[in-house]
Amino acid sequence: MSIKKKLGLGVASAALGLSLIGGGTWAAFNDVEKMDNRLAAGTLDLRIGNQAEGVMKVSNLKPGDTMTRQFKLQNWGSLDIEDVLLTVKPFGETAPGFAGEFAVTMLNTDGINLLSGIAKTGVRDNGENYVSVQDLIDHANGGGFDISSVNLYKNPTIPGRDEDIIDIKVEFVDKKAKDAATGKYVQNQYQGKVAEFTFVFEATQSAGSERANN
Repeated sequence: MSIKKKLGLGVASAALGLSLIGGGTWAAFNDVEKMDNRLAAGTLDLRIGNQAEGVMKVSNLKPGDTMTRQFKLQNWGSLDIEDVLLTVKPFGETAPGFAGEFAVTMLNTDGINLLSGIAKTGVRDNGENYVSVQDLIDHANGGGFDISSVNLYKNPTIPGRDEDIIDIKVEFVDKKAKDAATGKYVQNQYQGKVAEFTFVFEATQSAGSERANN
């Protein structure tokens, strides 16, 4: 092939390459689509209603006194609550042994007895065993207990809303036992003493599920 023909083909190839490049730079058609997504977490919000009526702040107690309280646990969140776990913890000035002097004679949630299955270590003067505040504390140390095993915190008409009534009655047990040597009541050692304990309620969510759009 002659040099002229080779040069001619080279020039033609270069022109074709320029043409392809030029064609690319002049492409003006385009199409862009967007799909906006939004994933929002719900809220888990357990509250104690009627708190002023529910707390126990009683001074000048004597053996034989009783305290009965009622309060509400309310779901204020947007999510259903599956379980509510109750633990009881001592704090502050609680005197050693004093929490065992108080019998918990009633602890119910919506009529469900929460005292079943808790060891009774308290002993009355007639030999009868009772669940003491100390027993609740000891049970809590083993993991606490679920107080919503039957009635879940759900409301079919208003999702995420429900409330349960908690009833509790505590008695300062009058044991009437005397020290053989002094003739004084054994419970005299608790005069002026304090028992402080708190109820801790932990709400847990229901299980996850396949979700559709709102």
